[in-house]
Amino acid sequence: MDLRNLRYFVVIAECGSILAASEKLHIAQPSLSIRIKALEQELGVMLFDRRPRGVVLTSEGEELVAHARQILQAAQTARESVRQHAKSAVGTVNFGVPTSLASVICVPLVEEILRDFPDVRLRIVESMSGYIIDWLRDGRLDVGLVFGDKSISGIQLDPIIEEDLYLAADSAESLADLLDENDEVPLERLSGLPLILPTGHHGLRQLVDDTARRQGITRVPHIEIDSFSQIQRMVQRQMGVTILSRAALYESPLNPALFSARIVSPAIPRTVCLAYSEQRLQTKATRETARRACGILRDRAASSIWAARLL
Repeated sequence: MDLRNLRYFVVIAECGSILAASEKLHIAQPSLSIRIKALEQELGVMLFDRRPRGVVLTSEGEELVAHARQILQAAQTARESVRQHAKSAVGTVNFGVPTSLASVICVPLVEEILRDFPDVRLRIVESMSGYIIDWLRDGRLDVGLVFGDKSISGIQLDPIIEEDLYLAADSAESLADLLDENDEVPLERLSGLPLILPTGHHGLRQLVDDTARRQGITRVPHIEIDSFSQIQRMVQRQMGVTILSRAALYESPLNPALFSARIVSPAIPRTVCLAYSEQRLQTKATRETARRACGILRDRAASSIWAARLL
Protein backbone atom coordinates (compact mmCIF):
# COMPACT_ATOMS: atom_id res chain seq x y z
CA MET A 1 0.00 0.00 0.00
CA ASP A 2 1.17 3.49 -0.87
CA LEU A 3 1.81 5.56 2.28
CA ARG A 4 0.52 8.66 0.55
CA ASN A 5 -2.80 6.98 -0.22
CA LEU A 6 -3.06 5.83 3.40
CA ARG A 7 -2.46 9.37 4.59
CA TYR A 8 -5.14 10.71 2.26
CA PHE A 9 -7.53 8.01 3.47
CA VAL A 10 -6.98 8.97 7.14
CA VAL A 11 -7.52 12.68 6.44
CA ILE A 12 -10.78 11.96 4.59
CA ALA A 13 -11.94 9.76 7.49
CA GLU A 14 -11.19 12.55 9.95
CA CYS A 15 -12.83 15.26 7.82
CA GLY A 16 -15.87 13.18 6.88
CA SER A 17 -15.79 14.72 3.42
CA ILE A 18 -13.61 14.36 0.32
CA LEU A 19 -14.12 18.06 -0.44
CA ALA A 20 -13.03 19.13 3.05
CA ALA A 21 -10.04 16.77 2.88
CA SER A 22 -8.99 18.14 -0.53
CA GLU A 23 -8.98 21.67 0.90
CA LYS A 24 -6.96 20.56 3.92
CA LEU A 25 -4.46 18.62 1.80
CA HIS A 26 -4.38 21.23 -1.02
CA ILE A 27 -5.16 18.51 -3.56
CA ALA A 28 -7.84 18.66 -6.26
CA GLN A 29 -10.95 16.72 -5.28
CA PRO A 30 -10.98 14.52 -8.44
CA SER A 31 -7.35 13.51 -7.84
CA LEU A 32 -8.13 12.64 -4.25
CA SER A 33 -11.15 10.56 -5.30
CA ILE A 34 -8.99 8.65 -7.78
CA ARG A 35 -6.43 7.90 -5.04
CA ILE A 36 -9.10 6.49 -2.72
CA LYS A 37 -10.70 4.41 -5.49
CA ALA A 38 -7.25 2.97 -6.25
CA LEU A 39 -6.83 2.04 -2.59
CA GLU A 40 -10.26 0.41 -2.52
CA GLN A 41 -9.46 -1.57 -5.67
CA GLU A 42 -6.15 -2.69 -4.21
CA LEU A 43 -7.87 -3.97 -1.05
CA GLY A 44 -11.00 -5.25 -2.78
CA VAL A 45 -13.37 -3.49 -0.36
CA MET A 46 -15.36 -0.27 -0.09
CA LEU A 47 -13.81 2.00 2.53
CA PHE A 48 -16.48 4.71 2.53
CA ASP A 49 -20.21 5.01 2.12
CA ARG A 50 -20.70 8.00 -0.17
CA ARG A 51 -23.55 10.24 0.99
CA PRO A 52 -24.96 13.56 -0.26
CA ARG A 53 -23.19 15.51 2.49
CA GLY A 54 -19.98 13.60 2.86
CA VAL A 55 -18.63 10.12 3.47
CA VAL A 56 -18.83 7.64 6.36
CA LEU A 57 -16.41 4.79 7.01
CA THR A 58 -17.63 1.29 6.27
CA SER A 59 -16.81 -1.49 8.75
CA GLU A 60 -13.78 -2.30 6.58
CA GLY A 61 -12.81 1.37 6.61
CA GLU A 62 -13.08 1.49 10.41
CA GLU A 63 -10.69 -1.45 10.63
CA LEU A 64 -8.23 0.04 8.16
CA VAL A 65 -8.10 3.51 9.74
CA ALA A 66 -6.68 2.12 13.00
CA HIS A 67 -3.98 0.21 11.09
CA ALA A 68 -3.30 3.19 8.83
CA ARG A 69 -2.61 5.51 11.76
CA GLN A 70 -0.14 3.03 13.21
CA ILE A 71 1.56 2.50 9.84
CA LEU A 72 1.88 6.23 9.20
CA GLN A 73 3.20 6.85 12.71
CA ALA A 74 5.70 4.00 12.34
CA ALA A 75 6.91 5.49 9.06
CA GLN A 76 7.26 8.92 10.68
CA THR A 77 9.12 7.40 13.63
CA ALA A 78 11.45 5.56 11.26
CA ARG A 79 12.27 8.79 9.40
CA GLU A 80 12.95 10.63 12.64
CA SER A 81 14.85 7.74 14.20
CA VAL A 82 17.54 7.69 11.51
CA ARG A 83 18.11 11.40 12.12
CA GLN A 84 18.68 11.01 15.86
CA HIS A 85 22.43 11.36 15.38
CA ALA A 86 21.79 15.04 14.70
CA LYS A 87 22.86 17.48 17.39
CA SER A 88 19.31 18.64 18.04
CA ALA A 89 16.07 16.67 18.33
CA VAL A 90 13.78 16.94 15.32
CA GLY A 91 10.26 15.94 14.40
CA THR A 92 6.71 16.14 15.73
CA VAL A 93 5.70 15.16 19.26
CA ASN A 94 2.02 14.67 20.13
CA PHE A 95 1.72 15.19 23.88
CA GLY A 96 -1.41 14.47 25.96
CA VAL A 97 -2.18 16.51 29.09
CA PRO A 98 -5.08 16.02 31.54
CA THR A 99 -7.17 19.17 31.89
CA SER A 100 -6.35 19.66 35.57
CA LEU A 101 -2.61 19.77 34.77
CA ALA A 102 -2.83 22.03 31.72
CA SER A 103 -2.27 25.29 33.60
CA VAL A 104 0.78 23.81 35.35
CA ILE A 105 2.67 22.45 32.38
CA CYS A 106 1.53 23.70 28.97
CA VAL A 107 3.07 27.18 28.82
CA PRO A 108 6.46 26.35 30.42
CA LEU A 109 6.80 23.18 28.33
CA VAL A 110 6.15 25.03 25.07
CA GLU A 111 8.58 27.77 26.13
CA GLU A 112 11.34 25.24 26.82
CA ILE A 113 10.81 23.30 23.60
CA LEU A 114 10.77 26.48 21.48
CA ARG A 115 13.93 27.73 23.18
CA ASP A 116 15.99 24.53 23.26
CA PHE A 117 14.63 22.41 20.39
CA PRO A 118 13.57 24.69 17.53
CA ASP A 119 13.28 21.73 15.14
CA VAL A 120 10.67 19.98 17.31
CA ARG A 121 7.03 20.64 16.55
CA LEU A 122 5.07 20.13 19.77
CA ARG A 123 1.35 19.39 19.57
CA ILE A 124 -0.45 19.40 22.93
CA VAL A 125 -3.80 17.66 23.31
CA GLU A 126 -5.77 18.47 26.48
CA SER A 127 -8.30 15.85 27.54
CA MET A 128 -9.34 13.40 30.24
CA SER A 129 -6.78 10.84 31.41
CA GLY A 130 -8.76 7.87 30.03
CA TYR A 131 -8.88 9.34 26.53
CA ILE A 132 -5.14 10.00 26.64
CA ILE A 133 -4.53 6.30 27.32
CA ASP A 134 -6.76 5.32 24.38
CA TRP A 135 -4.96 7.74 22.06
CA LEU A 136 -1.56 6.44 23.13
CA ARG A 137 -2.72 2.95 22.19
CA ASP A 138 -4.00 3.87 18.73
CA GLY A 139 -1.01 6.05 17.88
CA ARG A 140 -2.56 9.51 17.99
CA LEU A 141 -0.27 10.49 20.87
CA ASP A 142 3.43 9.82 21.38
CA VAL A 143 3.55 10.45 25.12
CA GLY A 144 1.21 11.81 27.78
CA LEU A 145 0.47 12.43 31.43
CA VAL A 146 -2.12 10.24 33.11
CA PHE A 147 -3.44 9.62 36.62
CA GLY A 148 -3.07 6.34 38.50
CA ASP A 149 -0.25 3.83 38.68
CA LYS A 150 -2.19 0.60 38.14
CA SER A 151 -0.83 -1.59 35.35
CA ILE A 152 -2.37 -0.85 31.92
CA SER A 153 -1.99 -3.33 29.08
CA GLY A 154 0.30 -2.00 26.36
CA ILE A 155 1.18 1.19 28.26
CA GLN A 156 4.40 1.96 30.14
CA LEU A 157 3.84 4.12 33.23
CA ASP A 158 6.60 6.10 34.94
CA PRO A 159 5.36 7.63 38.24
CA ILE A 160 6.43 11.26 38.74
CA ILE A 161 4.54 12.75 41.67
CA GLU A 162 1.68 12.02 44.06
CA GLU A 163 -0.93 14.63 44.89
CA ASP A 164 -3.90 14.81 47.27
CA LEU A 165 -7.40 15.95 46.39
CA TYR A 166 -8.94 19.04 48.00
CA LEU A 167 -12.41 20.38 48.69
CA ALA A 168 -12.83 23.80 47.06
CA ALA A 169 -15.36 26.56 47.68
CA ASP A 170 -15.80 30.21 46.76
CA SER A 171 -14.30 31.44 50.06
CA ALA A 172 -12.77 30.38 53.38
CA GLU A 173 -16.04 31.25 55.11
CA SER A 174 -17.93 28.70 53.02
CA LEU A 175 -15.69 25.88 54.29
CA ALA A 176 -15.18 27.12 57.86
CA ASP A 177 -17.76 24.83 59.47
CA LEU A 178 -16.28 21.76 57.73
CA LEU A 179 -12.68 22.19 58.87
CA ASP A 180 -11.04 20.22 61.68
CA GLU A 181 -8.38 21.55 64.08
CA ASN A 182 -5.74 21.24 61.31
CA ASP A 183 -7.83 23.24 58.82
CA GLU A 184 -8.52 20.08 56.81
CA VAL A 185 -11.81 18.45 55.84
CA PRO A 186 -12.59 14.93 57.11
CA LEU A 187 -14.10 12.88 54.30
CA GLU A 188 -17.25 12.07 56.28
CA ARG A 189 -18.18 15.77 56.29
CA LEU A 190 -18.69 15.69 52.53
CA SER A 191 -21.96 13.82 52.99
CA GLY A 192 -24.89 16.02 52.04
CA LEU A 193 -22.80 18.82 50.50
CA PRO A 194 -23.95 20.33 47.16
CA LEU A 195 -21.07 18.83 45.18
CA ILE A 196 -20.28 19.84 41.60
CA LEU A 197 -18.29 17.00 40.02
CA PRO A 198 -17.33 15.52 36.64
CA THR A 199 -19.44 12.65 35.35
CA GLY A 200 -18.70 9.01 36.12
CA HIS A 201 -16.53 8.71 32.99
CA HIS A 202 -13.91 10.93 34.58
CA GLY A 203 -11.04 9.38 36.56
CA LEU A 204 -11.29 11.91 39.40
CA ARG A 205 -14.96 11.13 39.88
CA GLN A 206 -14.27 7.39 39.93
CA LEU A 207 -11.53 7.87 42.53
CA VAL A 208 -13.80 9.98 44.75
CA ASP A 209 -16.69 7.53 44.41
CA ASP A 210 -14.51 4.51 45.20
CA THR A 211 -13.01 6.19 48.28
CA ALA A 212 -16.41 7.29 49.60
CA ARG A 213 -17.87 3.82 48.99
CA ARG A 214 -15.08 2.15 50.95
CA GLN A 215 -15.77 4.50 53.86
CA GLY A 216 -19.52 3.84 53.73
CA ILE A 217 -20.25 7.44 52.81
CA THR A 218 -23.22 8.23 50.61
CA ARG A 219 -23.00 11.33 48.45
CA VAL A 220 -24.85 12.27 45.30
CA PRO A 221 -23.49 15.13 43.16
CA HIS A 222 -25.63 18.24 43.01
CA ILE A 223 -24.37 19.03 39.50
CA GLU A 224 -22.38 16.88 37.02
CA ILE A 225 -20.36 18.47 34.22
CA ASP A 226 -17.18 17.44 32.39
CA SER A 227 -15.58 20.88 32.28
CA PHE A 228 -13.12 21.97 34.96
CA SER A 229 -13.33 25.62 33.97
CA GLN A 230 -17.12 25.63 34.24
CA ILE A 231 -17.07 23.70 37.52
CA GLN A 232 -14.82 26.37 39.00
CA ARG A 233 -17.04 29.16 37.75
CA MET A 234 -20.11 27.50 39.26
CA VAL A 235 -18.31 27.16 42.58
CA GLN A 236 -17.28 30.81 42.40
CA ARG A 237 -20.97 31.70 41.93
CA GLN A 238 -21.81 29.75 45.11
CA MET A 239 -23.75 27.04 43.28
CA GLY A 240 -21.91 24.36 45.27
CA VAL A 241 -18.45 23.05 46.16
CA THR A 242 -16.13 20.72 44.27
CA ILE A 243 -13.28 18.25 44.70
CA LEU A 244 -10.13 18.89 42.72
CA SER A 245 -6.38 18.77 42.55
CA ARG A 246 -4.73 22.01 43.63
CA ALA A 247 -2.88 21.89 40.31
CA ALA A 248 -6.19 22.92 38.75
CA LEU A 249 -5.96 26.20 40.69
CA TYR A 250 -2.45 26.97 39.44
CA GLU A 251 -2.47 30.45 37.86
CA SER A 252 -6.27 30.39 38.05
CA PRO A 253 -7.99 33.12 35.99
CA LEU A 254 -10.70 33.40 38.66
CA ASN A 255 -10.63 36.52 40.79
CA PRO A 256 -10.79 35.87 43.64
CA ALA A 257 -9.41 32.33 43.35
CA LEU A 258 -11.23 29.45 45.00
CA PHE A 259 -10.40 28.50 48.58
CA SER A 260 -9.40 24.86 49.12
CA ALA A 261 -8.73 22.51 52.04
CA ARG A 262 -7.20 19.04 51.91
CA ILE A 263 -9.54 16.08 52.35
CA VAL A 264 -8.40 13.70 55.11
CA SER A 265 -9.47 10.66 57.16
CA PRO A 266 -8.71 9.28 54.69
CA ALA A 267 -6.86 11.48 52.25
CA ILE A 268 -7.54 10.88 48.55
CA PRO A 269 -4.14 10.57 46.82
CA ARG A 270 -3.51 9.98 43.14
CA THR A 271 -0.34 9.45 41.14
CA VAL A 272 0.69 11.45 38.09
CA CYS A 273 2.56 9.27 35.58
CA LEU A 274 4.32 9.73 32.29
CA ALA A 275 2.77 7.26 29.83
CA TYR A 276 4.05 5.70 26.59
CA SER A 277 2.84 2.99 24.26
CA GLU A 278 5.04 -0.09 24.68
CA GLN A 279 4.63 -0.83 20.98
CA ARG A 280 6.25 2.32 19.66
CA LEU A 281 9.85 3.45 19.37
CA GLN A 282 10.38 6.75 21.17
CA THR A 283 12.27 9.33 19.12
CA LYS A 284 14.84 11.69 20.53
CA ALA A 285 12.28 14.50 20.27
CA THR A 286 9.76 12.49 22.29
CA ARG A 287 12.30 11.60 24.96
CA GLU A 288 13.46 15.21 25.32
CA THR A 289 9.88 16.45 25.55
CA ALA A 290 9.07 13.85 28.21
CA ARG A 291 12.21 14.73 30.18
CA ARG A 292 11.35 18.42 30.17
CA ALA A 293 7.75 17.71 31.16
CA CYS A 294 8.88 15.66 34.16
CA GLY A 295 11.28 18.39 35.23
CA ILE A 296 8.57 21.05 35.11
CA LEU A 297 6.14 18.91 37.11
CA ARG A 298 8.72 18.20 39.79
CA ASP A 299 9.61 21.88 40.08
CA ARG A 300 5.97 22.96 40.34
CA ALA A 301 5.01 20.11 42.70
CA ALA A 302 7.06 21.62 45.51
CA SER A 303 5.22 24.96 45.34
CA SER A 304 2.87 25.99 48.14
CA ILE A 305 0.03 26.13 45.61
CA TRP A 306 0.26 22.46 44.62
CA ALA A 307 2.09 20.82 47.55
CA ALA A 308 2.49 17.46 45.78
CA ARG A 309 5.07 14.78 46.67
CA LEU A 310 7.94 13.65 44.45
CA LEU A 311 8.18 9.91 43.63
